[in-house]
Amino acid sequence: LRERALGAWEGKSKAQIGPEAHRLLAWDGQPPGGESLRDVARRALAFLAEQDATLDTIVVAHSTTLRVVTGLLTGVPREQIGLGGYGNAEAR
Repeated sequence: LRERALGAWEGKSKAQIGPEAHRLLAWDGQPPGGESLRDVARRALAFLAEQDATLDTIVVAHSTTLRVVTGLLTGVPREQIGLGGYGNAEAR
């Protein structure tokens, strides 16, 4: 699954974005022209819903997508989903 679209903030560090970078962690926080965590959830869950439930499926994605999907599936409050993280190549 592709990573989160960050629109005008694509390729910028949080320091370059400045105080508005906190919007990246909020469920409905959206960079200009980019996706919110809610948007990522809709896209990822729609993909997963199309998969054949009788088959094993391996999902390869960036940490934001994994954090959103696993957060929703495990009952993490939406306002906390943006706070977790995954290490590089970490499996859960």
